[in-house]
Amino acid sequence: TLAHNVKVTEWRNRDGTATVTGTIRNKGKAAKPYAITVEFLDVAGNVVATETASVPEVAVNAETKWTASTKAAKVAGYRYK
Repeated sequence: TLAHNVKVTEWRNRDGTATVTGTIRNKGKAAKPYAITVEFLDVAGNVVATETASVPEVAVNAETKWTASTKAAKVAGYRYK
């Protein structure tokens, strides 16, 4: 099983900015930082921008908010890893 849990809580694309917001919960045995890579996609599924949300050290069993944004044109969706 994964030692963390990532959730997307909001997807917004307006006023020329696409933003993905979410949370990450550390289910591991030690505090650690995380990096969540978000790929912003056009309608054909092609990557038009990549942003990384750097999350500072998250305590064990704690949850922290993260956000990734881009001003790239033609964003229609996203995926994260």
